Amino acid sequence: MDDNHLLEYAEKVELDIDKFKKYMSGHIYAPLINEPLKNGIGSGVEGTPTFFVNGVLYEDSWDLKTFSETLQKHLTTQA
Repeated sequence: MDDNHLLEYAEKVELDIDKFKKYMSGHIYAPLINEPLKNGIGSGVEGTPTFFVNGVLYEDSWDLKTFSETLQKHLTTQA
């Protein structure tokens, strides 16, 4: 998304446009985005969605059966 699209969306949700432009140009929220982004990359996140199961990056198949079986396996080993 470029700035024009963001401005269009901000108008649609009736944000204070002057404040929105000020915050965008001043990169007010960039640190709130960049730090978690760096942490995610350091943890192996390469895109979204990304799941961790019991703190381990899930890298198996995304089909419902395989993902459900993985979750169920971890749920039963925790009991």
